[in-house]
Amino acid sequence: MAKLELPKTLFLPLGDLLFQKHKDSQIKIKDYFTLKCGKTPFTKNLEYYENGTIKWINSGVLTNSFVLTDDTEPSKLITEKAVQEKKLKFTKKKTVLFSLIGLNITWCWSDNFVYTHSIISFENEKELNCATLFFALRQVNLKKHASGCVFQALTKSGLSNMKIDWVANPKKQKIFLTLLSYNKKV
Repeated sequence: MAKLELPKTLFLPLGDLLFQKHKDSQIKIKDYFTLKCGKTPFTKNLEYYENGTIKWINSGVLTNSFVLTDDTEPSKLITEKAVQEKKLKFTKKKTVLFSLIGLNITWCWSDNFVYTHSIISFENEKELNCATLFFALRQVNLKKHASGCVFQALTKSGLSNMKIDWVANPKKQKIFLTLLSYNKKV
């Protein structure tokens, strides 16, 4: 029997359709997720950047990218000193990253990046919840919740208090993690 091969571009619309079909409740984000903001090391402190080896991303990296992998090009390389002194947080695998400025939602397959203050990481012990959140946030008209004339932006507290549609059944949630996992392999 031949293995079914689907184009990468089908995973997002398929996940969106399945989310719409299986949504069964609403949640407030802060009741399920811990939201963590990144930080930006002082750019004028050359000790934070010269000969850096640690990948640091800004919100531009998340623009038009729905998956962050170890192969993603970082914005800059920073030093261990920057990470220690500024207490920077590393991304966690199987979590959702969100750009407060660009309103971009990205699935994270890497724990090798630190991130800027304009990126939020949604963390939950259950990877099924994180995979479900990725598709749940894709259903929200985020611009409706954003403010700003030139750049549309959301705040951490605005996201935290947001009510969103949800798929509560773990068997149905597994569909979303499977789609994201398959997409990583393609």
